Amino acid sequence: MRSSRQTRTTPAPRVLTALLLVLCLGTGSGSAGAQGVRSARSRRTNVSPVTTLSALTSLRNYSFTYTFHNAGSSLRAVGAVHSPTDWKLTLSSVTTYDVGGHGFSVVKGFPQVQRTTFATPEGYHHLNGEHTWGTALVDTTHVTGMRISRGGRCTVAHTSGTIYQLRTATVDKGVFSAALQACVDRRSGALLYLAEGVTGGAAADAVHLAGAGEVFEVTAIGGVGPIKAPGHTAS
Repeated sequence: MRSSRQTRTTPAPRVLTALLLVLCLGTGSGSAGAQGVRSARSRRTNVSPVTTLSALTSLRNYSFTYTFHNAGSSLRAVGAVHSPTDWKLTLSSVTTYDVGGHGFSVVKGFPQVQRTTFATPEGYHHLNGEHTWGTALVDTTHVTGMRISRGGRCTVAHTSGTIYQLRTATVDKGVFSAALQACVDRRSGALLYLAEGVTGGAAADAVHLAGAGEVFEVTAIGGVGPIKAPGHTAS
């Protein structure tokens, strides 16, 4: 049975997607100051931790938040992940569940439970968690001319990490000015935090992304039990 009320799911990273599209099409980008973890003076060094997807996406029991803001609007999602096919995500009044590869969604205040179809059993697109952001980070490192530098230490969810900053070529600043900052677990290489922001440029203005930004942050590691499916599921 279909509900007359349309449920919302967390969008894929809008700013990163637009940034990669602009860069891959050769229209350029540049530098910016993504708000987030503070770093010491950056220095060029071995940057393999931000290019190893298996390490960046290695967390299996964690909680996180995702925030997005642009042009005066914002959204915030809260996720709890027990395993890749055992998680739940709350965005506004909608909670989405993945229980053993089966998706469900519930709107606060409505007893009806809708079935949700995921493109993959893990439901990565709906979750918008570590796998989505780790993949986006690796993709960004492949952009021609991307400058990657390592900063100081960071602490996220009581875990010690290293800061990495990604900036596009300064020569293209007038076209697209953006930057990414990530905190990566010093021991496991897992992605703990990623913030990006767009400060301007002709391409950014054209797609209405100037001033936009989004943040993925792990808030706790461990403590997430098995996720139970909501009751009263629609057939």
